[in-house]
Amino acid sequence: MKIVLGLNSFHADSSAAIFQDNKLLYGIEEERINRIKHWAGLPVESIKACLNYNKIKLEDITDLAINTNPRSNLKEKSIYFFKNYILGNKKFEIFKRLKNKLNLKNEIEKKLNSRFNKQIKIHYIGKF
Repeated sequence: MKIVLGLNSFHADSSAAIFQDNKLLYGIEEERINRIKHWAGLPVESIKACLNYNKIKLEDITDLAINTNPRSNLKEKSIYFFKNYILGNKKFEIFKRLKNKLNLKNEIEKKLNSRFNKQIKIHYIGKF
């Protein structure tokens, strides 16, 4: 049985959804829980809600699907970054977002005081 935790994280309207064998079981935006419009960050409460609603543990998740691939289009992103943000403070936000996306699995485990199973597959959505 394949259970996928899908995340839109560190982007406006952060959310989580659970799929089992390609069927949507439950999904919720973080703003529905924390009441902050267009909230961006790691949707910890949404993840908890998805797991609790379906009586699933973090270690039952077989796949983790993440809304973007932080490694995609690096050349284009670098050019844009150097042209637009090299002198401003925006560069720190961009680096922090990249770091967060690359360490997402560990952050989820830390926030939920639980572990994914060792065979979990991580899927970043986006071009390489």
